Amino acid sequence: MQIIALPKSALGWWSVGSGVAWIPFFALSVVLTGLEVLGPGSNRPLAVALTIVLVGIATVAFVAGLISVFKSNERSVLVFVATAIGLYGLIGGVGSLLGLAD
Repeated sequence: MQIIALPKSALGWWSVGSGVAWIPFFALSVVLTGLEVLGPGSNRPLAVALTIVLVGIATVAFVAGLISVFKSNERSVLVFVATAIGLYGLIGGVGSLLGLAD
């Protein structure tokens, strides 16, 4: 099994791009909301909107990474890192939206 740095498939590039895009959006949400814990009854629409955007970006990174690894046999280190970032963002964002981040 050969491990390479750059992805070969289009879905691999989507995963890497989404993983890279997630990082500044996360930093922006931390700056704007101050890591406020969200719940189902949160009165901060900006925080909820940013969390939904973060969950969307993370979902694209995670799903595109999984499909590229299993269907296209992608073995890029960047795809694996982007898939891990996507899983982290997906679990954290969904947990935050459901009020599990207390």
